[in-house]
Amino acid sequence: MDTPFYLAWAGESGSFGARIYVNTNAAGAPNPDGYMYVYGVRGMTKKLMVARVKPIDFEHFDKWVYWDEENW
Repeated sequence: MDTPFYLAWAGESGSFGARIYVNTNAAGAPNPDGYMYVYGVRGMTKKLMVARVKPIDFEHFDKWVYWDEENW
């Protein structure tokens, strides 16, 4: 599936999809919160980025929320 998770701005580029973690009961996760997490990196120093979404909304990219280092 193609995703819109490649980004480029202010001389930096990055992408999501380095790792996916399914934190659900169905996946057998310990202490599940019901979200799928997608991790990525940006920039030359590989700064970590994280996004999450409920599995039912995985293909609805407008429903993804992103961690801004303080809040979703």
